[in-house]
Amino acid sequence: MGRQSKRADILRAGVGIIHQRGYSTASVESIAEAAGVPKGSFFNHFHSKEEFAHEALEAYFAPLKEQSEAILVRDDLAPTQKLLMLLRIATAKAGSCYDGCMIGNLSLEMSNQSEPLRIQLAKILEDWSNSFERVIREGQSAGAFDRNLAPDKTARFILNLFQGAALRSKVERSERAAEEFEDIILTTLAAR
Repeated sequence: MGRQSKRADILRAGVGIIHQRGYSTASVESIAEAAGVPKGSFFNHFHSKEEFAHEALEAYFAPLKEQSEAILVRDDLAPTQKLLMLLRIATAKAGSCYDGCMIGNLSLEMSNQSEPLRIQLAKILEDWSNSFERVIREGQSAGAFDRNLAPDKTARFILNLFQGAALRSKVERSERAAEEFEDIILTTLAAR
C-alpha cells in the first residue's frame, strides 16, 4: 500500500497559518512545519506559494458556500431565518475576533500584489454576495423584506458591512461589531 499524500495536511495547516498570519508572513517553512512535512513536500504538491494561496482560498470558501446553499434550498425556513443563518455562518467563518475573515484579510493584503489572487477574491466575493441576493429576493417575494431595496446592491452592502465588522472585531479584539452587524442587517431589511 502506497503512502498517503500529505497534500490535504499541507492545505489544512496552511489555511490556518494564512488565516492567522497573512500571506506575507506565512512562509512555506511555517506551513510545512505546521503540516508536519519537510519543506520539499510542499513543492511536491504546489508549484508556488501563490498557487497554494489560490487553493487555500478555495478550501476556506468551499464549506461556507456549501453551508449557504444548504440553507437557501430549505423550504421549512422563513427568509428571515435563512438570512440570520447566513449571517451567522459568515461571522463564525471569520473565526475568533483575533483572526478576522481570511477572504477579507487577503483582499486587503494581496489585491495590489497578485492579479490572479485579486481576480479569485473578486469571484469569491461575488459568489458570496449572490447567496445574500437570493435570500433577499425570496424575502421580498414573501413580504418579509423591504421591496424598495435593490437585492443585488443590498447583498453586496451586507458583505461589505460584514468585512468591515470582521476587520473592526479583529482590531478591537471584541465580538461587538459582529453582533451589531447582525442586528443592523435584520432591522434594515425588515419590510415597512
